[in-house]
Amino acid sequence: MNLAREAYSVLEGQEKAFSPSSSSVSLVLPQWRRLAVKAFQQRRSMLPSVQNNSGCARSSSLGGVDVQHAALSDVENLILDEHFHTTITGGRFASLSNEDGMEAYEKARDDACVLRRFFITQDGYMDLGPPELRVRDEVNIMVGLQVPAVLRRYKASPVTDEQEQVEVERQEEGDYIATERGAADSNDYSYIGQAYVRELMFYDGDLGEDIRQDRIILEEILLV
Repeated sequence: MNLAREAYSVLEGQEKAFSPSSSSVSLVLPQWRRLAVKAFQQRRSMLPSVQNNSGCARSSSLGGVDVQHAALSDVENLILDEHFHTTITGGRFASLSNEDGMEAYEKARDDACVLRRFFITQDGYMDLGPPELRVRDEVNIMVGLQVPAVLRRYKASPVTDEQEQVEVERQEEGDYIATERGAADSNDYSYIGQAYVRELMFYDGDLGEDIRQDRIILEEILLV
């Protein structure tokens, strides 16, 4: 695991990830829940095998039906609900609270969700991120930050024909210093904001020791 930049590319488009106001949080939850089901199915399809009710392993295809799109079992729905409620309350509630605790649940949910975007990743994680996030942004774990960060790979601006010709002429003269062409290194990123990713909020181990023992490989990036 690359702890400095554990990259999970954002999978879903903007049309399925809203940034609700306090009054509209409950209105978007059904759409967020459907997206959460898709994330859960995505993770399930990545497993080498799953267990059927008898405890026997089965392949990712059931009678020609893709497991990724198969209906969830009762147990899977319970697991999904726990992940979903934990995510939309910022880790404060693992289930929909009873009537006595509903006010605290709704406050935690609104605090976590207002002006945030619910999204899923190619790895099947469900997350909350900043409203500005886009498809192909990356969720990163960065040493020194308390929560995962959403970064966007910095893209070079288009190179004009004139700039390209200047570059060729300079290289022919032995000058390999880059011209002002908007180029960016592949490790250049822009900081977009913080993310809540249930599976990435805590590190189970001694980080310093794991770094010294090369069990965790750090990678340097440049924020631009």
